[in-house]
Amino acid sequence: MTTTPRYFGKCTVKGCKHRRVIEPGSVERTKLFPGPDGGTLTVLDAAGRDWPLYEIGSRDQVEAFRAAGLACPEHGTVVDFRSGRFTYSPEKVCNAKCMGATGPACDCSCSGANHGGQHL
Repeated sequence: MTTTPRYFGKCTVKGCKHRRVIEPGSVERTKLFPGPDGGTLTVLDAAGRDWPLYEIGSRDQVEAFRAAGLACPEHGTVVDFRSGRFTYSPEKVCNAKCMGATGPACDCSCSGANHGGQHL
């Protein structure tokens, strides 16, 4: 079974409510590197280098994320992304709570296929 990686982000400023959900194709300047569990989503900078969403460090990386629109509109800080953690529970019916989720954890019958989909 192939899964599409979905990443759930939030602003790192304490108390900020900004959230962002992305997957391959939902944001320009992103690229999917194939691999286990669907692969790793990366952001391309102006020089064509790619940076994984789960790793922030250099100034070039931060600028690439900002250029791709992956910064908090209020604070300008780069959003901290985490990949989803999905558990299959056939007895739990997928509902609006799953579709509207902004966090990375899911425990229902969709195995993450619908998780956060309302925000894409």
